[in-house]
Amino acid sequence: GEKHKAVAMYELCLCFSPKHAEAWNNLGVVLRDMGNVDRAVTCYKEAVEANPRFGQPLNNLGIVFASKGEVKESLRCFQQAIAASPLYAEVYNNLGVLYRDMGCMEECLTCYRKCLELDPKNRSAGHNLLMGLNYVHCGEEEVVRKAHAEWGLNFAKDFENLLPGFKVVGVGKHGSTGAMEGSSSSECYEISNGKASGGDGVVTSWGSKTTNPAVVVADPDKDLVVGYISPDLFTHSVSYFAEAPITNHRGVKVVVYNVTPTPDAKTDRLKRLSPGNVTWRDVAHLPELEIAKLVREDKVDILVELTGHTANNRLGVMAMKAAPVQATWIGYPNSTGLREVDYRITDWTTDPSPEGPLTNQTYVEALERLPGCFLCYTPTHNSPEVAPLPALQTGAVTFGTFNALAKVTDEVVEAWCAILRRVPSSRLVIKAKPFLCEQGRQRMEQAFSKFGIDPRERVDLIPLVASNQGHLAVYGHVDIALDPWPYAGTTTTTEALYMGVATITLKGRCHAQNVGWTLLQAVGLDADFCAESVEGYVDLAVKWASPENLRALSGIRQNLRERMLSSRLCQAKPFVENLEQVYRKWWKKFCQDRCPSSEENDSDDSGESAHQALISMDH
Repeated sequence: GEKHKAVAMYELCLCFSPKHAEAWNNLGVVLRDMGNVDRAVTCYKEAVEANPRFGQPLNNLGIVFASKGEVKESLRCFQQAIAASPLYAEVYNNLGVLYRDMGCMEECLTCYRKCLELDPKNRSAGHNLLMGLNYVHCGEEEVVRKAHAEWGLNFAKDFENLLPGFKVVGVGKHGSTGAMEGSSSSECYEISNGKASGGDGVVTSWGSKTTNPAVVVADPDKDLVVGYISPDLFTHSVSYFAEAPITNHRGVKVVVYNVTPTPDAKTDRLKRLSPGNVTWRDVAHLPELEIAKLVREDKVDILVELTGHTANNRLGVMAMKAAPVQATWIGYPNSTGLREVDYRITDWTTDPSPEGPLTNQTYVEALERLPGCFLCYTPTHNSPEVAPLPALQTGAVTFGTFNALAKVTDEVVEAWCAILRRVPSSRLVIKAKPFLCEQGRQRMEQAFSKFGIDPRERVDLIPLVASNQGHLAVYGHVDIALDPWPYAGTTTTTEALYMGVATITLKGRCHAQNVGWTLLQAVGLDADFCAESVEGYVDLAVKWASPENLRALSGIRQNLRERMLSSRLCQAKPFVENLEQVYRKWWKKFCQDRCPSSEENDSDDSGESAHQALISMDH
């Protein structure tokens, strides 16, 4: 209702002042929020006509054109916005996003850094820069580790002391609680960063005082309350992995903090499938402090964020230490950088033991390695049927990749060109949003030309398909999927497997690269489709594209969906049961670390000598 009032007021203003550039721009912003994109574009253009040196409407036009895949127009608008307002920081961030979508990562990172130079507190650019580093660097590299850790320290300073700490009180023999004689809030210890001790070298630190703390009873056997917070509970990649825990928890109470900006039918489906022990809170409109207060009111014991440094995250809630135990999972392939986040959920394949030869990637969080794959996939309920192997009908193999172009580095393109040369009749299909226009295809065409492949002859660059069903149906034209590196596919790979398309991936030295490995391992394809080197990757692609192996490839395709559904990758019930055991382990450790008497109360007849500790937000 308020948006309709805003539209009326801006229109009234323009009746009296038809050349009011700010009013035209603001009217466009409101209309776009309401879904009226075409009229919003008209308003932005009116604003530019009224004041050609006004950068905001040019920036807003650039955003609209980028969302449509109209790269040329988007690029023009962003560049004009910079020319009009050279100190307008936000436009550099948005131009960086456009370059990312085009796969131009050098230009992308330069833009993010320029935005932060002009506006060091620009949150979007800070998150985007960290995300961008994962596309071009291995996660173990110092530049990546240092950037995440420094960001976390600086970000957390803005949230210090917004919430009181926790007073952790032990449980007596008969379930009663009590304070140590002579103690008071001002005399209790405080844990300055709320970290869980132990695990990958994490050490608990003790620090300053706090007042009016929230009381937490250190009862290791209590009924746990687990919170999940995500902006991606709609038709989004994360939702296919978040569905399993949200709809299958039975042994804990669950609160879902839904900060999805534009809910859709998938959101409704997740709500509908949630059991009675799951409470949904639609809080996208609330600032982070209010969400954190709500988490406290709900007495959440363990809060799990599912976003990391991707869009619309609520890492500020985590920085305030809204819950006694906090974790990150699913949405991001690296550390949050926040010491207030205790755990990061992963597995032994994506993050092998640091004593092993494969990875030296480090995290601020303690790693919780699940047995098997760290993800549980729920396919879309209306997927098309698996199509026959195209090569048996066409006589030529079609490779494919539907990953974001930011993942397609020159090294990856060089390997793909080597495959195309060794399989002369083959083609490669790449699907991405920027391919809607010529300028969006230009960078990719140049990359293939550089390595001796004529893209017009051997590579099909196709834009995104409107519907999810249509997107999945395109896999019917692909024989073998090719995974990029150092940032491998996740949802892209699970979708390919579900549509019967085996994927060739390259093992690596960091989490982002090893996700393909753990997914293939979960369905039993790792021995035949995971490579140890770039040369081995090329050899595997050539091997499976050979005429003598097409029948075997067809057999894998015909059985892969059923094989996947019966694998641990899609078995939600046992996966979530194990996850609940992990949560219980975390909580017991929290109780023991914060209040050792919680494990020793049976020897205390009085039940009144429990220890206390405080967790504060100081750093």
